[in-house]
Amino acid sequence: MSNPKYAVVFDPENGIQYAYQSTFITVPSGGGGITFSDWAPYTPTLTGLGTTTNVAFFFQRIGNTVYVKGFCQSGSVSGAVVSITLPGGTAIDYSRLPNPTSDSSQTGLGFGLDNPNGGLPLTNDRTFAIFADGSSSSLMFVAYRGKNAVFEKGPGDAMFSSTDSFSCEFSYPV
Repeated sequence: MSNPKYAVVFDPENGIQYAYQSTFITVPSGGGGITFSDWAPYTPTLTGLGTTTNVAFFFQRIGNTVYVKGFCQSGSVSGAVVSITLPGGTAIDYSRLPNPTSDSSQTGLGFGLDNPNGGLPLTNDRTFAIFADGSSSSLMFVAYRGKNAVFEKGPGDAMFSSTDSFSCEFSYPV
């Protein structure tokens, strides 16, 4: 795998230009900067999934959005609401989201896939929305179902079995 190519160019007339693999982003003079980070591992607290194994979660920040990808194998699932803690030093900026609790503008910010048999993908798999509901700026939740056009947090034992493989991908504004 080749390494990404980055460049920073200062043009007195146009400000600072950041390039990522020949895609340029211009920031006006005196206008601050854009934060980019490489993918980095982190260990979330996964509630409702029991003592998880094979945990592999990674995050990357691009501008004012954090992207997360992860995988784990559930332990003895419980009736607790399934949630995923966010990487340290980040928090959901709810001012950049539609009202997450009151109407159909609630947004799923990602998806999850449960592979109960650990076999070929999409063999008895279940998909879930990963969402933020306004109750916490440091947690994402797994949707059990939609009710009155709003996602409902789900208990682990209603959605997963022990030793299920769970993978997810989501993003959130910071």
